[in-house]
Amino acid sequence: AIQSDSYQAFINSKEANTLKTIMVEELGNDFSNNVHDCLMTTMCTDRKLPEILDDYGRSNGGGKYGENIFQRFVDFGTYYYLYPLVHNDAAYSKLGMGPLWYEIIANIKPFLDGDTSKPLTKLALFSGHDSTIEPLLASLGKNVWDGKVWVPYATIFNIEIHEKTIEEGESKHLFRLVLNGDVMTSRVEGCPDDGDLCDVTVLIELVEPFAIFDRDCASAPASDELASQNMTILSNPTFVIILFATITVSSFLGGLVTYFYLTRRFPCTGGKKAYQRAFSGISLQDKNSAFPSVDNGDPQDVVANGRSEKPKSPVSRYGTTEIESQTKGEII
Repeated sequence: AIQSDSYQAFINSKEANTLKTIMVEELGNDFSNNVHDCLMTTMCTDRKLPEILDDYGRSNGGGKYGENIFQRFVDFGTYYYLYPLVHNDAAYSKLGMGPLWYEIIANIKPFLDGDTSKPLTKLALFSGHDSTIEPLLASLGKNVWDGKVWVPYATIFNIEIHEKTIEEGESKHLFRLVLNGDVMTSRVEGCPDDGDLCDVTVLIELVEPFAIFDRDCASAPASDELASQNMTILSNPTFVIILFATITVSSFLGGLVTYFYLTRRFPCTGGKKAYQRAFSGISLQDKNSAFPSVDNGDPQDVVANGRSEKPKSPVSRYGTTEIESQTKGEII
């Protein structure tokens, strides 16, 4: 739809470019996808519109962008969003509304078949958005809805099934379409122009070809396509090398940052004390530390076997005393 000549002529028109210029230069960003939402949620909640758009129902005196800017934005947003719904005999709408029509027809058919094995659904209520009602209407044909007018807020679309007695013991079923109180039945192709009711078989034959609940098998599931793309990428040797190198460098940098965070130093930049600090959690101090140590001052007497003795200085296997290792440290 968006590649069609009609849509391309619209999107590249002078008017479309002017409105996009207003969006970007005057309003900060291109919101072509959400024109109606932006304008209506602001206006309908009594909030102030940007000055350049605040000309609804009155003249803004012209200017470099011209007059009626608010209405021009509405018209732009309407065509931008609704044209794809009716393009190519509403193919996009029929595809999207297939499951919903399937449920609707499933509620109607038991009345036609006389199937009373299960309770009949006398009222089925479906809740949706404008983006639900519009493609639903579009799937019924351009005469029912041509995509030129946005359906109003709180729209109600009724599909009624009537039973008409022809003669004793014989009856037929008819349908009626009502949109916000207006009867639309005569707009359906195959229905009489002068009546509110039409044979229900006309509706069934119209929507049943695309009233499909299951996935459209003509298109592959997105997950399958993604898996295929991933396999193609992984089969590329260059990509595998780059991926491996990225993982290796990231792991190294992550380990380096973690080491620095825990030790407050980079690897290979300290001696024995730094090593002990990193692995024991204690930062060794010199013998004049503020913390008392066993070799500061006079050695304490040790009572052994009832005798008072002076402690012997422990001898290190390296020929030096281990007195430093007994020094109390600063706990970190």
